[in-house]
Amino acid sequence: MVMNRMRRFVGVVFLWVTVPVACLAQGQTPDFAVADAYFAHYIRGEITALAPMMAETIHFEDTASNLHGKQAALDGLIAAFSQFSIAGFDEHRRLRSGTFTLYDGQLKFTYKGEGLGVPGASFDFDVAFVVALKLDGNKVVDHVDYIDIPAFTSQFQHQVNMLRKPRLE
Repeated sequence: MVMNRMRRFVGVVFLWVTVPVACLAQGQTPDFAVADAYFAHYIRGEITALAPMMAETIHFEDTASNLHGKQAALDGLIAAFSQFSIAGFDEHRRLRSGTFTLYDGQLKFTYKGEGLGVPGASFDFDVAFVVALKLDGNKVVDHVDYIDIPAFTSQFQHQVNMLRKPRLE
């Protein structure tokens, strides 16, 4: 059911993205090869490689961040990626419209930070994930991540319960 909601969400986002085709007249024609390279570096955690592809005024947003400007985005991403590692992204589809590219798939990652309230533990996740990039020419001007929060929360709670479960010796 959550996956159906995510798929519907992607469909709604795609329809929303098709409206701003008129934006092309305001900026440069998007270089989708840049979007694909940016996304590849992002999903591998190669944050410093993103810098040349980011606009100075980039907006980055996910469930935990709302960052404006290239340096703020880079600093935020470096801090975030110090707490988790991505094991893989299984792409289901890539959609392009106007100045936008959406990457829809399944993200597998391990969170190894202290921010989830269980010191010293690491947690594995496998959740639906969508990345929306907006381009102006060869620069990413907007980057928004969408994650399946109910699946993330459920997987986290299950792993916490397993940690708290008494072990038989």
